[in-house]
Amino acid sequence: MKKCVLVTGASGFIGRALVGHLIDAGYAVRAATSDSRSFAQPVEVAIVSAPIDTVNWKPILDGVDFVIHLAGIAHAATRDSSYAMFDAINRQATKNLALAANEAGVERFVFISSVRAQVGPSAMQSVREADEPRPTDDYGRSKLAAEREIRASGVPFTILRPVAVYGPYPKGNMKNLVNMAMKPFPLPAFTGRRSLLGIDNLTSAILFVC
Repeated sequence: MKKCVLVTGASGFIGRALVGHLIDAGYAVRAATSDSRSFAQPVEVAIVSAPIDTVNWKPILDGVDFVIHLAGIAHAATRDSSYAMFDAINRQATKNLALAANEAGVERFVFISSVRAQVGPSAMQSVREADEPRPTDDYGRSKLAAEREIRASGVPFTILRPVAVYGPYPKGNMKNLVNMAMKPFPLPAFTGRRSLLGIDNLTSAILFVC
C-alpha cells in the first residue's frame, strides 16, 4: 500500500509544488485546506474550516504515515500582527498537531520552520544548526517556540529551517523582486545579500526525509 502523507498549508506556494512531487514519487496525499476546490484526484482533501489552532486532527490523521506541516502565518504579509496571533497559529497549532500525530503513531513529523527561528534577516557569518538560536522578531520567536513544542511532543520529527524560497508563482518579497527584475528599465545597484533556496531543492529535501 502507498504511504499516506498529510500536507498542511497544501494550497500555498510551497505546498502546491510539494503535493505534485509527492504524487509523482508514489505517495498518497491528503491535503489539509479550507478550499475543497483546491485539488483534484488523486489528492484527498481534508477540509479545515475552523481556526487552525482549534482543529480536531484525530480524524484527519487516520491512516496517515507522514505529516508535513507547512501551514502558518508568515512575517512578510503580517508586519502589524500581534505576537498573540503568531503564537496561536505558529506555535499552538503546531503543538496540537504534533501531539495528535504522536498519539496517531505517525512515522515522522516534518516541520518546515524558518531560518528566522535561528537568526535575524541577515548575519555577518555563516549560520549553522549548532549555533544558539537568536530570533529577532515575533515571527522567528513563534517558529522557534513551535520547534520546542514538537521536540516535547514525543513524535519522531525532522525540522527544516529554509531561507527565502524561490520558484514559479512566488509570493511576498520574492514576488516583488521578480516583478522588479522583469521591468524594462535598469535596476539600481542592490547591496543586500540573501541566501536563496530553489523550491525544487526544498521539496527534494522533504522527500529525502520521508
